[in-house]
Formats: sequence, C-alpha cells, structure tokens
Amino acid sequence: MAGSVLAAVLLVIGAVVVWNAAAPRAIDGIVVDEFDEAPEVGTWTLPLGVLTAGAEDVCEAGQDAALLILHDELGRPTALRLLDTATGESAWEVPLPAGLTTATCAAASLDRGAAVIATVDEAREPGLVAVALEDGAVVAPAERLELLVGADAPGAAESPGGPDGDVIAATAAGVARLDLLTLDPVWTVETPGASVSTGPGIVIVGERVVAYSDGADAGWKADHGAWSAVDDVLLRVDRDGATATVLAVDAGSGRDRWSLELGEASAIPVPGSGLLLVTGGAADGIAAVRLGDAGTAWTRDEPLMAEPALLTGSGAAGIALLPITGDPTTVAVVDLADGERRFDLVIGDPADPGRIVAITADTITVQQPGGDLVAVDARDGEERWRTPGSGRVVEAGGRFIVLSPGEVSGIGAGSR
Repeated sequence: MAGSVLAAVLLVIGAVVVWNAAAPRAIDGIVVDEFDEAPEVGTWTLPLGVLTAGAEDVCEAGQDAALLILHDELGRPTALRLLDTATGESAWEVPLPAGLTTATCAAASLDRGAAVIATVDEAREPGLVAVALEDGAVVAPAERLELLVGADAPGAAESPGGPDGDVIAATAAGVARLDLLTLDPVWTVETPGASVSTGPGIVIVGERVVAYSDGADAGWKADHGAWSAVDDVLLRVDRDGATATVLAVDAGSGRDRWSLELGEASAIPVPGSGLLLVTGGAADGIAAVRLGDAGTAWTRDEPLMAEPALLTGSGAAGIALLPITGDPTTVAVVDLADGERRFDLVIGDPADPGRIVAITADTITVQQPGGDLVAVDARDGEERWRTPGSGRVVEAGGRFIVLSPGEVSGIGAGSR
C-alpha cells in the first residue's frame, strides 16, 4: 500500500490492466476469438489525434468494451473514452477535471454499470470520479470526497469480494465503504492511520475487524501481521526477523485453522488453484501446499531462479509457469495437480525477456521480443497461432490491445 494516496478496490470484474509508459502511445486492437484461434487482419482503425493512452489506463468494462484514460501530449490525464473493442468505435468521451497529474482505473462493476477513477491533482490532493458506463455521465465527481479524503490519506484495502462493486477507501480520518454510484459513505470506521486489509465478508482496520456489509464489529480482533485473502481463504503472515509463519484464519471467528512454518522461505499463491507454492529457505526446492489444510500436494527438488516476473499461473488452466530451467528467458510449465513438468516455454532472449500476456484454460499467449504475439497450447506447448505486433500488449474487453506508435486499429473479430 506504500505510496498510495487513495485506493479503491475492484470487486466484480476480473482484472484491471496496468502497465508503464515512458512516452505517449496510441492503441492498436487485436481481437482473438476465444484466444485460441489465429487473429484475422485489419478490421478497424481509430486515430487518437493529440490524445494518447499512457500508464495504468485501461479498465475492463465488459465483453466488448474497455474504458481508456486519455492524456495530452504532456502526459496529463484529460478524458475518459469507452471503446468498443470489436469495432474500434467510441461509445462516448467525457473530460476529466482540469489540473490532474494522475488518473488510474480503481474499480468497476459491470452489474451496476459504473466505474471509479482515482485521481491526484497538482496540489497532490486525491479524489475519485465515478462515471456511468452506458453514457459516460459523471455520477459522482471528485468534489464529493472533499470532507472524506485528506492529502495525507494513507492507502487502501484489497478487494473483499461481493456482488455490489462498492469501494473500500482508506482516508486520513479512517476507512469507509463508498457506494460505487454516488461515492457516499455506506459506513465509516474512524481509525486514522490504521492499516487496511480485507477477507471474505470482512474488512480489517488495524486490530479492528468489521463486516463488509454494514461496518459492524465482527466479534474478534486481528493480530499484528500481514493479512490477505487467497481463494476466499483468509491468511496472516507473521514475521520474526528473517523467518515467517503463515496462518489460515477463520473469517467468522478469528480462530486459527492451521499454521505453516516458512522459516526463510516464501509462499506464493496461484489464484484459482487452492495452492501456495513454497520455495526458498532451507528446502531449496518447491512445495505445493493446499490452502484447505496446509497439507503438501507435491514437491520438486529444483529451486526457483530469481526471475519473479516470469512466475505466474492459472488455476483454470491447471498450470504454473516456474523459472526453474537454469535459463532466465525460459520457464517450465508445471501441472498443478502433481507438479509434473509438461514442457519448457521460451519467453524471450537475454536482451529482451518478453512477457506473458494471457493464460486461458487452453492457451498461453506470450509477447516475444519485437512485439510478436504467440499462443501455444497449454497442454503440450505446440504453437496455436502467431501474429505480428509492436508496443505493449494488454488484455481488456475480451480482446488484446496493443500500445504502439500510430493510430488505433483492430485485427480480427470474435468473442471470448
């Protein structure tokens, strides 16, 4: 949470895509049917003119929609635009308040049809802007938070889950649940400067635990430690110098369900798999630990290389991508059921390591050096398709979007 002046959480949609941009960029769209078949070429084009898309500038807004934050030539956020990712057409564009230095997608609810943008202005004052996805109407401007948010607001919470998409914001006065559509407080906990975490149906504010629904005390106090929720399991990590212990805690009662001594090892969750990957420390290998009971599902003798950017996984695909090959540009694709190595996947080369763009139940899509997109079969590594590309690729609106110099253009059509 360090460095955040205000935070909001993503409760309903699957992902907020974030990337860094050193210079202004425009956007090309690549549409991939189910991400498993080769894209077709050349279906739409959309010039951005002097406006550009820069850092942290895409909100997922539906199957065929992405919400873009546009910037001027100096990189200052100026407007919001809803883009149809299938056709390249703009549904609407609305200006942001003048004088902003940063604006990022903070939360969105497809069910409630709204998105929240977190902003910081030239005076370093944070704020929020809520917009209706249907027409771009500003349903709650940043001024709504004048009495709630101070310039020294300490940070924010993780997502507690839930169907309503409301925002949990840590402020100078305490912590509040804000209605997504109006940014009015649903409840407020006056605990200034407290750390904030969330779990299934709860919000942890310092030592106080309250219900996400109404802010009422949950009936137990939180011990000191780092709290997080993985696959609806509430975890606390306690540290004593260089050693650590991870504990699973019942969110309803606060009682410990199990504990696991990590020592100097690290525990890495693979969302959707029900597993923690434990590596490092004295074990000098990898163990897959079940979140349900802390039992060991499988082990491997090879230690992970120091390439954390290449470590990822997918519970839906049943795989983890582990840098254990001895080559910093290659990962081993491991079956999460038994730890068996399916195949090795080359991501890039020493000068340009490349990156993982998306993992579905059937494919792994990689952006290789030079920008080309390559999708391989998640079971055996056989190439499914490849297409030329340039710039930075992200996934939004059920499609790929490529940040590259030039105009906004699309490749292919289909649905995910």
